[in-house]
Amino acid sequence: MKFNLIGDIHGRTTWQQLVREDAINVFLGDYLDPYADEGFAPGEEEYANLLSIIRYKQEHPETVLLLGNHDLHYLWHEHYSRYNAEHAERYAHLLSEHLHLFQAAYAIGDRVLVTHAGVTRPWCELAGIEPNLSAAALAEAICQRMTDAKQRHWFTAASTFEMNDYCGMSATASPLWVRPQALVHHGELGLVADHHLHRAASAMQGGAGGGVTVALVLMQIGLGKVLAGGGST
Repeated sequence: MKFNLIGDIHGRTTWQQLVREDAINVFLGDYLDPYADEGFAPGEEEYANLLSIIRYKQEHPETVLLLGNHDLHYLWHEHYSRYNAEHAERYAHLLSEHLHLFQAAYAIGDRVLVTHAGVTRPWCELAGIEPNLSAAALAEAICQRMTDAKQRHWFTAASTFEMNDYCGMSATASPLWVRPQALVHHGELGLVADHHLHRAASAMQGGAGGGVTVALVLMQIGLGKVLAGGGST
């Protein structure tokens, strides 16, 4: 089985050329909030693009839609960079209506954990998750906390950022927020996607604590990465 990892969307329509029929397509989140210098207009086109992704998932149920921090702030009203107040209500309604199609984490077998930003041991401990679990068990625990109204605060900046941290550099930042620099220093367990380093090259890296392989995939704009089952390229 092959897995096609598609990096941050941010309004881009290039995902339509990246999806593959011979693999499970895994979207890594951040569907909204385009970069101003890329020419993708926020508003109606951005909304239509997200709706197209949702419809693709409905037509291809095996597709995985992960959530990112730029999706979260429309759901839970935390305002991060490029938050679109003018269209926020429409975005929130669309995401909320189809929230059952999205998830916070996904496991490829027992050794590869896929999230929007990555997973640190300090965050696992903060959220009451045993870090030395299989990827499948970690993904289940992370998703359970996201869907539990009493525990979903573990994904917010307010609950997980250390003092004076405004962009996810804390070791306790969540799988939707944590930055690559924090993962390097605090025992990464998960997949680092197109979060912050969205112009970096693709790569694979193995070997992480707890027996979980780290898939370090720093996506180029417009570039997909196909993984075979078990984490090999």
